[in-house]
Amino acid sequence: ARAETVRLVLAIAAQFRLALGAADVSNAFLNSYLEPDELVFVSGPKATRYEGHIYRLLRPLYGIRQAPKRWFTEISRRLQQLGFTSSPREPCLLRSRSALIVLFVDDLLVAAVTPEARDAVFTALASAYPITTQVPVTRFLGITVQHMPDGGLLLHQSDFVDELLGRHAAFADHPHENPLAEHGTPKGSEPQPLPATDAADQKAPNVAAAAKPAVHAPD
Repeated sequence: ARAETVRLVLAIAAQFRLALGAADVSNAFLNSYLEPDELVFVSGPKATRYEGHIYRLLRPLYGIRQAPKRWFTEISRRLQQLGFTSSPREPCLLRSRSALIVLFVDDLLVAAVTPEARDAVFTALASAYPITTQVPVTRFLGITVQHMPDGGLLLHQSDFVDELLGRHAAFADHPHENPLAEHGTPKGSEPQPLPATDAADQKAPNVAAAAKPAVHAPD
């Protein structure tokens, strides 16, 4: 799903006070099957009794190009059995009479009219796949979802930014509230004067002479 779709569903959930929940499918690609006409072969892992043999895959492994498509086909089929239909303009957005679901690979965002309808979706999915659920939703795809007292949702990525800074140790030694120096000039961007010899050698161009058209007397 696109980021716009995720924000749209969260906005609808806040507007109509829908029950939110998120789920993550463990080893999602391994829960689907390759098509009968898709022939994918792999060699046995080294240092095992399978080394030296060639095997045909029945399920897509992580790293083969068919894996994402096969998983999407599998999860879409399962959700259709639960009464969901895909949006014609956004296949990763599915809807039923009681819930909306956003798919992003192995992550699902569910917005249902009641908590019971939301939990029913999770129960049905848990009977087919190993999933972990998050109720209420506090984070989805790097977006922190903060539930406000008035029922609204505040979306921000402060936690995601803090993780990036911690991972790369950026600004660890010299933290600043903003990248500007005390006097409003970015550090390292102060203009440097030209050397005296270069400044003396530079002559202003003769603009008048350059703009005056050349006139030649007839022969």
